[in-house]
Amino acid sequence: MSSHLVKRDEPPPGLSSFTKIRLGWISENQVVFIKPGEEKRVILEPLAKGGTPLVVKIPLKGNTYLLVENRQPIGYDRVMPDSGILVLKINPDAIEGAGTVRIMDADPATPVVFKWTYKLDEVTV
Repeated sequence: MSSHLVKRDEPPPGLSSFTKIRLGWISENQVVFIKPGEEKRVILEPLAKGGTPLVVKIPLKGNTYLLVENRQPIGYDRVMPDSGILVLKINPDAIEGAGTVRIMDADPATPVVFKWTYKLDEVTV
């Protein structure tokens, strides 16, 4: 098992939306699906708080897709070094441990597969 501690003697941050979906801890009604070319305004509940909606899922080419989640300093996420919108690129065809989930870089100077803007609890894709 791995340990992803941020602070010694504190629990690790909470699990990602990808892991929670795989464990059945996030139901389909807590996920907003956005199809290519579609626009939606979504205000996400903090992932550690629960509620609806918790995650935005955006399909890409092949089986890949993006998951967008709102991480705030509450619950297990209280130890995270920062808060805000987190975008994960999921490749379910990758071998476990070899890039199934990648955190996308929000730096506009970094080439990414999409453009996005965000406020603390809102994302526009």
